[in-house]
Amino acid sequence: MSSPHAPGQSPELQDVRRAIRRIMADFGPDYWAEEDRERQFPERFFATMAKAGYFGTLIPETHGGTDAGVAVASVIVEEINRAGGDAATINAQMSICVTLVRDGSQALKDRYLSGIAEGRFRLLSVAATEPDSGADMSTLRSAAYRDGDAWVVEAHKVFISMADDTRLLLLLVNTDQGLTLFLLAREDYPEGIAIHPMPMITNRLTTTLFIDGLRVPDAARVGALGKRLAC
Repeated sequence: MSSPHAPGQSPELQDVRRAIRRIMADFGPDYWAEEDRERQFPERFFATMAKAGYFGTLIPETHGGTDAGVAVASVIVEEINRAGGDAATINAQMSICVTLVRDGSQALKDRYLSGIAEGRFRLLSVAATEPDSGADMSTLRSAAYRDGDAWVVEAHKVFISMADDTRLLLLLVNTDQGLTLFLLAREDYPEGIAIHPMPMITNRLTTTLFIDGLRVPDAARVGALGKRLAC
């Protein structure tokens, strides 16, 4: 049976639209112009959205989210941008964690998902692209080599958004069984991950990332060996 409401116009989605518009009333063009001019992370806006509970939109209730779904997530992003804001940080925090929800081990889910939903843990970055790869992930040179029950990682990544402002990041590298994903908590490797800003025309907090001989436990792996970065 078809819905009596036009796409995006259900009462539930209209409630979300109104709520986001109320929030955006406090974050007008001057706020976003200042953030862009200073090339800085929108801390106050991010904290406001965390307090409103939107970061758990795609996280199951069993892990502290609301599991409201992709339609709600789309409306959130749409209304932020419609009001002249920049939804990049919010979209990243809401959506990147879906990989962890779908493919992460129970231990990783238990450790991080509720904190992501609350905004205590920022998961904003996927380190995949490399200087010579572009969008072709089959040519990645970054690699992880087995060392007992761990991996030794060598990686050079470019055009990585918000890596300097995230607490957690997903890293895609080659292994002996193909492209494999790892979740890295930056505080666990204070000396092992070097991040440098990349000047860009727009404020995407873009960076390069270098990893040289970093030992990472197999428990940090997200999904099966060789599963790649599934969409």
